Amino acid sequence: MTLPDQLSLLDRPGVEGMATAASHAAPLDLASVRRVAGSFAAGGDVFTSEDVIAQLTDAQRERLSAFPNAMGGVFFHLARAGIITAQGYVTATKPEARGRAIRLWRGVRNGHV
Repeated sequence: MTLPDQLSLLDRPGVEGMATAASHAAPLDLASVRRVAGSFAAGGDVFTSEDVIAQLTDAQRERLSAFPNAMGGVFFHLARAGIITAQGYVTATKPEARGRAIRLWRGVRNGHV
C-alpha cells in the first residue's frame, strides 16, 4: 500500500478518537497536519509535533490551538496505519510548553523503521 493510500485510511469516519477531535477542529487544518506529517514520514525522518506545527501557516496554528487533542489524533492514526512509529520522547522547545515531554516519531519506509 502506498503512502497516499495509507493516508486516505485516515479519512474514514468511525475510527476511535479521531472522529471526535476532527469534528471540532477545522478539517482542512487537520488535512494539512496529515500532509506535513506524511511528508516527514515518507522520508523516514524523525520528527515531533513541533516540527509539523512549524510547517503550518499562522492561521492554521491559531485554529488548531483551540483543539489541542485534534493533532494527537492524527499522529495516533498515522501510527495505527503503520506510517509512523514512536521513537521515544524529547523535551518540547516551545517556551509555553514549559519543558514537557513530547513524542518523537519516525516515518516507516516499506514497513521498516
